[in-house]
Amino acid sequence: MLLRSVALSLALILSMGTLIQFSTDYSEAGPKVYQKKKKKKKKLRKYSKAWWKWYRAKLKRQQILAARKKALKARQARLARLKNSYRPGKPVETKAQLTFAYLPTGDPIPRGWRPAGSNSKEVQFFVDDEGGKFLGLASISLIGPAAPQNENMWGKNKSLSGVSLSALRRVVIDKMMREQGWVVNDYQKEVGGRRVFVVVAQSPGPDGKTLQRLFYFTEVDGKIYSLATNASSETADKIAEQTEKVLASFGRGFRSNERAELR
Repeated sequence: MLLRSVALSLALILSMGTLIQFSTDYSEAGPKVYQKKKKKKKKLRKYSKAWWKWYRAKLKRQQILAARKKALKARQARLARLKNSYRPGKPVETKAQLTFAYLPTGDPIPRGWRPAGSNSKEVQFFVDDEGGKFLGLASISLIGPAAPQNENMWGKNKSLSGVSLSALRRVVIDKMMREQGWVVNDYQKEVGGRRVFVVVAQSPGPDGKTLQRLFYFTEVDGKIYSLATNASSETADKIAEQTEKVLASFGRGFRSNERAELR
């Protein structure tokens, strides 16, 4: 019994010694051979091949950084200019505007209309009055082909050149839903002897004021076109007057060999 106690005590002492030695070797107080050595940066001999490689890489990094700083300053300056020139209700013109000699109907651009850009669905214009004062935006889009119908049925079968007025109204409703606007009214009229279906709508403006929207649908050369205006309440009547003058002249300045197409 005594021998067993002595043997167990010796075994316990030996195991404790081993654990202490092992933990000491892998601790900060242990030999430096187990500690992670820091890599010393190799010093390059000046004007050596490796030094020139490092120097060119350094210059390239500096050039890239300088170009980024220059682009950032230019962007900040451009945003500052746009901010200073911004006026509520007036859209900002960009360099991406395309110049059009003719409207999508083939008629020349009216006086006071300036290109404001285009997409696959419509062509947009800035509209100014005779004094050069900005009135609002106008856009022209092709709705689709017209269908032949009896002229005496205008106003009775609720269609424009064979196209249902409810379908044309739905075009405006869908657009207003995308732009958080709403339709106010619709009616039929004649402008310069041309049958026109008009949809009146409104939408919120960038300055919190309500913008007046007018959508004119008419037929030109067998196709249904939409001429829409977007203006503040102060200039809505003036831009509507100009727009109806353009509607009255639709198709009269058509040139078959220079016809403008929506792209």
